[in-house]
Formats: sequence, structure tokens, C-alpha cells
Amino acid sequence: ENYSIGLHSFAYESDGYIYLIITNPTKEQQQFLIESHASAKNISVKRYSEEGKEIALASTKNFLSGNERRYTLQPGQFCVAVITV
Repeated sequence: ENYSIGLHSFAYESDGYIYLIITNPTKEQQQFLIESHASAKNISVKRYSEEGKEIALASTKNFLSGNERRYTLQPGQFCVAVITV
């Protein structure tokens, strides 16, 4: 069986915010970047387990630069990013 489908993402805008939902349906760890012109203080990211329990994110010191943020999702995990428009 090959489960290297990759990440799935969904986004919508409402009331001055963009909501970005990223899921990892694969059986492997996946990394991704969130690129945004918003500053770090205008982006909130929460990561959740397959069961829906919130998981702490790594330190923000792992950010690549002001516009690029790298995240890792383990199999079954998902995250929700809220970006102020």
C-alpha cells in the first residue's frame, strides 16, 4: 500500500480572518511552509492529534524568516492557522 498522498489543505475567509486547515492523511511525517505577508503576531497556529486533542507547537525560533514558517505534522495530525487579513 502506498499512502504518500501528501497534505490536504482547505481555506476560507470570514470576518477579517483567513482560516487555513491542513491535514496529514499519510502514514509519514510531512513538513510544509506557511507563506504570508502578515507578521508573526497576526498568525495563530494550533496543531491537533488524530483524536482532536491540541498538541503544543515547537518554538517560534524555528521560523525561517518573517514571511515563511515551517511546520511538521505527524501521520493523522492536522493544524488550524488563523491569519488576520
